Amino acid sequence: LDLSKLSGLVLDEADEMLRMGFIEDVETIMAQIPEGHQTALFSATMPEAIRRITRRFMKEPQEVRIQSSVTTRPDISQSYWTAYGMRKNEALVRFLEAEDFD
Repeated sequence: LDLSKLSGLVLDEADEMLRMGFIEDVETIMAQIPEGHQTALFSATMPEAIRRITRRFMKEPQEVRIQSSVTTRPDISQSYWTAYGMRKNEALVRFLEAEDFD
């Protein structure tokens, strides 16, 4: 993969890449990117492995933290069901037929 003309890289869900075992692949790619590029890294959490990548591959990385203001409305109820494999479609159809969506 020729990355010599790459000018920007966006890594979204970096913490998920770490969790799924892709962090070494990310490091391999970032090591091949030319100097002078711009990197934007987005992550819900900042584990040490992600911070290590920012220190290694980014110049003067800036961290932006956003305070979550998510609230649950009292008039909305939430629930979930687990369905596996081949039964997912059947479970969804049964749910849609049984629920009253007022």
